[in-house]
Amino acid sequence: MTPKVAIITVSYGHAKSMPALFASLERLTYQKDAVKIWLLDNQSPDDTYDVVRGLLDKSGTRTKGGFACVLIKSPTNRGYAGGNNDCMRQALYEGFERIFLLNTDTEIAPDALQPLVAALEPPGVGAVQPLLLLAQDRNRINSAGNAIHYLGMSWCDGYRLTLDDPAAKTLVVPREVVSLSGAAMMLRAAALKEVGLFDEQLFAYHEDVELSWRLRLADWSLRLVPEARVWHAYEFSRSIKKYYWMERNRFLVLFMCYQLPTLLLIAPLLLTLELGMLPFAFLRGWGREKLRVYSYFLKSASWRL
Repeated sequence: MTPKVAIITVSYGHAKSMPALFASLERLTYQKDAVKIWLLDNQSPDDTYDVVRGLLDKSGTRTKGGFACVLIKSPTNRGYAGGNNDCMRQALYEGFERIFLLNTDTEIAPDALQPLVAALEPPGVGAVQPLLLLAQDRNRINSAGNAIHYLGMSWCDGYRLTLDDPAAKTLVVPREVVSLSGAAMMLRAAALKEVGLFDEQLFAYHEDVELSWRLRLADWSLRLVPEARVWHAYEFSRSIKKYYWMERNRFLVLFMCYQLPTLLLIAPLLLTLELGMLPFAFLRGWGREKLRVYSYFLKSASWRL
């Protein structure tokens, strides 16, 4: 039987991206009655909800191309983690075997679902990622899997390499990867039931790193599926506020995923990094956000057993 796929996308102020995203979803060649799309609007400051409602049929429960669709207006901003979790819980309850998380600023290739579903057939594979390409330059890589530094930083593997670059040839092959990009990742329902969903304390940034790490700790493998393609309108945001979430969550992930002996082992290097990063943060204009991170960890309420 064709595995049932839940496609989940969470929006916060992405009304302009919706027509292109839904147009690409309409072109999917996967079996229609085996797909259900969830769109959760996270209290967007724009008219995302109304735009998406206009892209559905008169019933508001299907796309105009016939895919089942659930449109949810969250009463609060649940963040990337909470919004996806709300939809994933419902999809798991309804018996979906494959959960595909997809950013709102993406377009998916018509035949992308089939190779992703096939790559999850081997019992030990917990999650897979399509090859993410830049929407602005469709021959350049956004992410061929993500890398994780032992001090908590994470970045897109192969970022901005062209597909014909010799360095890309070793990356754009079916292979195991360290971490998956939350912009487009397909998860096995059984793996999620074992390790749990996103940690909602993270809210935004590094949720994909932490979940990938947790899956690997539970002996689930993560794989890149290069024949599945998704184009991502990726831009590294210059918002100062994002640095608070990125730096705070970098530490949270380390505390969540390392045991105490490992944390003690890397502590001198982590301190050296922080001493170097603090003046750099002030020079670049996000020093106050860095100090907010330290303040967060000085509060007893931030620590949980």
